Amino acid sequence: FVEAISSGNAADIWGSAGAAAHMLLDGPLLALIYVPVFLLTGHVPTPRDWNILADGQSLIHAGTAGLASLLVLRITRNPAWAILAGILFAAYPSAVLQTGHLMTETPAALLCLLLVWALSSLKRPIVGPLVGGLAAGLLIVSKPALIPAVVIASFFGCMHFASRKKA
Repeated sequence: FVEAISSGNAADIWGSAGAAAHMLLDGPLLALIYVPVFLLTGHVPTPRDWNILADGQSLIHAGTAGLASLLVLRITRNPAWAILAGILFAAYPSAVLQTGHLMTETPAALLCLLLVWALSSLKRPIVGPLVGGLAAGLLIVSKPALIPAVVIASFFGCMHFASRKKA
């Protein structure tokens, strides 16, 4: 399983091109998420295990909707807007469709919001920088095209924190 994910050949995992059509193994992030589940259970994945992967993607999607809601609550301080934001993201068709495919877009969306949350929490001495560093690192590994965005967001987040600390 690990070798097939690392090689990016989904047909090696499932033994069919049909299941492979629902996968885009473009980096090690998916292995970091799902391999521990199979290692802990001692189970070699088969095509029947697609539900485990789809359920995992759905949980990540739900976490992203919840985090979107928390970020909007932090920004607006209005629970109604926060609930609306969470519902809108949870029902966003593109995001919902991605949960049925094993792709890095679902965890990358969570990591983007986690990075924003961490950058807005830099005043917490350990939690903000630690979560921000982990989110930035995993986001870069999962979606290298986002490296400029991660660098720019981190730079401005740190500059904003430094300016508030001086005041």
